Amino acid sequence: MTSVLVERDMPSPLDQVDADLSDAPSASDSRSSTPHEVIWLWILRVLLPVLAILSGRVLYWIWFDNPYGGINWYDIVGGIALALCTIIVSLWAVGSWCSKSVA
Repeated sequence: MTSVLVERDMPSPLDQVDADLSDAPSASDSRSSTPHEVIWLWILRVLLPVLAILSGRVLYWIWFDNPYGGINWYDIVGGIALALCTIIVSLWAVGSWCSKSVA
């Protein structure tokens, strides 16, 4: 019966982990942003969606408006490269808008 009492009085290893996590600083507590970082963040937030929209328009122009007539291999290869870049820029734009470093 004494072993049961001793086991209850001993702290669990999970209690220590919980205490360590609650004392850990969060990303928002780390430091304040400098004016240059805030300006750069807002430049990204404005220009990345604009770049993604323009890339999408060019892609539409290349693939669907077909200004030169016929489908050539370089239209397909260039369009695929532009489509991949547009996806990357779009993901970057979403990431910049969803970041918690708003100042």
